[in-house]
Amino acid sequence: MKIKIQKRGKTSGIRIPAKLLNELNSKENDILNIIIKEDKIILEKSNRKDIYELFENYKGDYSCEEFDPYDVVGNELW
Repeated sequence: MKIKIQKRGKTSGIRIPAKLLNELNSKENDILNIIIKEDKIILEKSNRKDIYELFENYKGDYSCEEFDPYDVVGNELW
C-alpha cells in the first residue's frame, strides 16, 4: 500500500487507512509509538493508558484529607 505525505498547516502528515487501523485494533485518538529504524518508520500501538482507562474499574470512595505540610515526622531538612 502506498500513501502520500501531505501538507497540514505548517507540518506534513499522512492518513492511515481505516483498514490498517482495524488490523491494529486501533481507533481515532489512540496513541502510537513511532520508531525510526534504518530507512523505515515503524508505527506500533502504545500500551500507555489514559486517565479514563486507569480508573475505569475504580470502585473506591476517595475523600481528600487535610494535612499540615510543616508537621515534623522525621529528620526533614527545610
